[in-house]
Amino acid sequence: MVAWQWNSLSPAKKSRKDISYYVWYKNPSIGTDWGTYTLAFTPLQYSAFDAKAGVGLTSSEWPMVYGTSTFESYDQDPKLWEPGSDHTKQSGNWDDPVFYVRRLCLDCSSSHQDIFYKRLTKVPLDMNIKDLFLSDWIDTDNKLRVDFELYSIFEDALINSNRWKFCNYNDRTIGFPRDCGPDSGVGWQWNSLSPTKKGRKNVSYYVWFKNPSIGTYLLSSEWAMVYGMGSLESEDQNPKLWEPGSDYTKQNGNWDDPVFYIRRLCLDCSTSHQDIIYKRLTKLPSYMNIEDWVNKNNVLGVDFELYSTFEDALSNSNK
Repeated sequence: MVAWQWNSLSPAKKSRKDISYYVWYKNPSIGTDWGTYTLAFTPLQYSAFDAKAGVGLTSSEWPMVYGTSTFESYDQDPKLWEPGSDHTKQSGNWDDPVFYVRRLCLDCSSSHQDIFYKRLTKVPLDMNIKDLFLSDWIDTDNKLRVDFELYSIFEDALINSNRWKFCNYNDRTIGFPRDCGPDSGVGWQWNSLSPTKKGRKNVSYYVWFKNPSIGTYLLSSEWAMVYGMGSLESEDQNPKLWEPGSDYTKQNGNWDDPVFYIRRLCLDCSTSHQDIIYKRLTKLPSYMNIEDWVNKNNVLGVDFELYSTFEDALSNSNK
C-alpha cells in the first residue's frame, strides 16, 4: 500500500495539489454505442417503408431526435442534434465531416417518405441543425452537392449513388426539404413549425448511431484535459468530456465494448504515482459520478484496472 497519493476537493484534506486528469481521445471509437431507444414505427407503419428504406429503422441504428403527430409518442433525444453533439460533429474538429440525418414522413408523396441527408462539409459552430430542418431550410453553408447530398435509400448514401438533383431554399419558416426532389422540384413535401403554414405534419427525424465513429475527433493531443489544479491548472480544460452523457466515459448508451481510459498526472506525488492509467472494464452505470472514488461498481480487477504506463494498459501487462 502506498498512502497519501490521493487528491481531494476538500480544503480540510491535505491531499496532493499538482494534479490533472485526462480522457483518451480514442475512447469513443472503442466499440459502438447501440443506444437505448425504442422502435420508431409500429409494425404496421414500418411495413410501408421497409421495402425501400434500405437499412431497417431499428431501435439502435436510428435514434429519434424529433417527432410529431404519429411519431410524437416515441422516445426522442433532441440533444443528439443540438450544437455540441458528436452526432452532428459540432463538438470539435473532425478529420471527416460526414454524418447522416434521416427524415420520415407518413403523409408525404412516396418520393419523400424517407430521405437521407448526408453532410459533406464541416458544420459551422453557429449553425443550428434543428432549426435548419424544422423551420428554416437555408442555403448558407448548406448547398446541394457542395455541403450535403440527399438520397432516397441509405445504401445509396453510403456508396454515393443516385443522388438527388434539385434543391431550393430560403423560404422563411419553411423547413426541410422545401422543394428538393430526386430529379426536379417537388412542392408541398416540407415541414414547418409555423402554425400558419400547411406543411407536412406526420414527420420524424433521426441521426445515425454511427455518426460519431465516421472519422476521428481531433483533440489538441491524444489526452484531453478534463480537470487540473495547482501548477497543472489550465484554461484548456473540458470537464464535459467526463460528465454523464459523454461518449468519452460511455454513460450515454449501451456500448458493445465498455472500455475507456482515464489518466491522472501528479507532479507532487511519489514516483510510482506520478502517472496512472485507469482502464474501465465494465459498463459505467448512468447514475455513477466518476468524480467520486467509491467501490460500488468500481472494484479493482472486476470493474477496472490500473497501470503505470499506457502501453501496459493497451496490452494488459503489469496490472
